[in-house]
Amino acid sequence: MTAAILLLVLAAIAIVIVMASKLYRLQTEMSAKVQEQYERFRNGELQTLRSQYEQAAQRDRVQAQEMAQREATVKLQEWMTAKEEEIRKDAISRSRSVTVGKVSEQLVPLLPGFGYNPKDARFLGSPVDFLVFDGLDEGQLRELVFVEVKTGNATLNTRERQVKKAVDHQRVKFEVLSLPAATVNGEVNDEGKEALQQ
Repeated sequence: MTAAILLLVLAAIAIVIVMASKLYRLQTEMSAKVQEQYERFRNGELQTLRSQYEQAAQRDRVQAQEMAQREATVKLQEWMTAKEEEIRKDAISRSRSVTVGKVSEQLVPLLPGFGYNPKDARFLGSPVDFLVFDGLDEGQLRELVFVEVKTGNATLNTRERQVKKAVDHQRVKFEVLSLPAATVNGEVNDEGKEALQQ
């Protein structure tokens, strides 16, 4: 009997050892699964939180840009409203100055100190102000003079300098352009028909 008891005790110990081993393995597996589930949950939550944070940050940036744009537009409108009257007055003043300048230029031949007979002066306006046929009114043409009127510290512009250079280098000529009398009383005459056919 003692051998049977001993055998039973040994069998019980073996069963306890096997059971303890299985329990330890189950606890280890369970711990690993719990840890894995926790990591998945944590990574998922982190990803969700990160995504929500990035969306919120993007939304905030867009709202800040829109607000800045609205504020800039409002400030521009305020500035334009405040400056509009000043800009209008300046534009009117400049327009008057230009108009007065253009009219004054045409009156220059009548002013003392012009130096030429006003009847000899022809207003061009551009690229120079006048072409003076000096002496033509008296019947004795002495010379042709290109005159540009300037006030204050004004200087010649590019076109005016080009005209001056052409005159200075005597690159000036006289040409007669003959055109056929194309119409008589609104009708195309023979000369005009010939010119059109060529």
